[in-house]
Amino acid sequence: MVDLQTHEAFFIWSNGRSAACQDFSLIEEVIVNLLDDIMKNLLTVTPSIEEISSYFFNLSKDSSPGLDGFGGVFYQTYWNIVKHDVYKELSEFFTSGWIFPNFNSNTIILLSKSKDDNTVEKFRPIAMANFKFKIISKILANKSGFSSKKFHWISTILFSANLYLEINGSHHGYFKCVRGVRLWDPLSPSLFCLVEEVLTRGISKLVSVGNLKPMMAIRTLGVPIHILYVNDILIFRKGTASNIQALASLFSSLGI
Repeated sequence: MVDLQTHEAFFIWSNGRSAACQDFSLIEEVIVNLLDDIMKNLLTVTPSIEEISSYFFNLSKDSSPGLDGFGGVFYQTYWNIVKHDVYKELSEFFTSGWIFPNFNSNTIILLSKSKDDNTVEKFRPIAMANFKFKIISKILANKSGFSSKKFHWISTILFSANLYLEINGSHHGYFKCVRGVRLWDPLSPSLFCLVEEVLTRGISKLVSVGNLKPMMAIRTLGVPIHILYVNDILIFRKGTASNIQALASLFSSLGI
């Protein structure tokens, strides 16, 4: 269900790093295209003001505010006043593929890991996506399937992400993100599953064409080709030069 008629596709691997796919022929072989032109166009229709309104009220009112300092509680309380301005701002992204500078900015704050939090190592950093940007991610995550235009939207999001620190009420930064989407970004699960699916089918294809030799267990009992667990993968193969070369070539073609 993927349309890959585009110049670049960007993927998120297990450590959150964004990578550029180098070989589209592999993806076209292992992922079947199930969408016709009508369905692809439906995926990229600019959302209506009613649709955007529903997303605003489905998010928590305590969500992190943006650079303007306004969070979910503000927009939900005064929606009837600001909805048309907000709609113009968000629809600009879906019509032109352009996002306002620093619109995709995220606040880094420190969360305490223990009650005795009197030293730096007892805190952990977390990046909080701002309330309005979450609407864009939510809409994209809920549009099943991919097209060249949607790939462009996703790449715009990946390369527009910034981080800033909030110190004593003031913003300091900005720092470019180089590891793709944040862990809790609504887009993260769908992109992660897409990469896993391509990688899984790519490994299976290597076995089917004889480029990756399977490992045999007791007698004729076979072992799994590979196992995915959360964000890790175990590949069961003999450590021969040919097997390692085949896997290295696959990983390289996916930009891993």
